[in-house]
Amino acid sequence: MEGGTVRPPDEPPATAEPSAPAALGLSPAVEMELQAGETLESNVINLGPDEDDGHIIVVLQSRKGATREEMARVAARYRKARRYLQSIASETDEVAEP
Repeated sequence: MEGGTVRPPDEPPATAEPSAPAALGLSPAVEMELQAGETLESNVINLGPDEDDGHIIVVLQSRKGATREEMARVAARYRKARRYLQSIASETDEVAEP
């Protein structure tokens, strides 16, 4: 090895940027939002009884450093939205396939 310091293999270099999400195929805007906020909850809502019926993936976030009151307000808003999203999923179960 030529010059430089030795660090354990799992330690990132000091100049490394925060780790980015794995290449999930998400838009840059979604990746930036995921990195910028604090995740409060995540959920997968199935659109049908079978795996190939699709899913809605929800990640509830607040701003980093939010107070307990702010997080509670976000969670209360999400409960209403979650009921709506779940109702969409149950409606798709009733749709007849062509």
